[in-house]
Amino acid sequence: MKCKELEALSFRARQLNAALWPQAGRQPVAPAQRETQPVQPFSPLDFQDKRTALVYWKPQLNGGELVLDALWSDIPALFSRLAQQAVSVRAFSLAPEGTRLRLSLQLESDHAR
Repeated sequence: MKCKELEALSFRARQLNAALWPQAGRQPVAPAQRETQPVQPFSPLDFQDKRTALVYWKPQLNGGELVLDALWSDIPALFSRLAQQAVSVRAFSLAPEGTRLRLSLQLESDHAR
């Protein structure tokens, strides 16, 4: 494009932008609606399935320690599942355990906050 064509496009864009602002001021501003996902109660047994083995659950006052054996490809989904439950991950570690990984999670109950 030539310089004059770019200037003409820029001028039209500025005109259109200026024309739209008065309409934007007349639009009522609605408060943002937050879509809340239903919170599932936490159960360590939810993490025992065909691909993930529950090694142990050690409850503590405001959460607990959850230890699982899982495949690397399944680990992200475990964090997603925990996010849907009433717990937060305070810390975690991964270590090799045979052909799987041992995932140790320090969980904190969201109700304790």
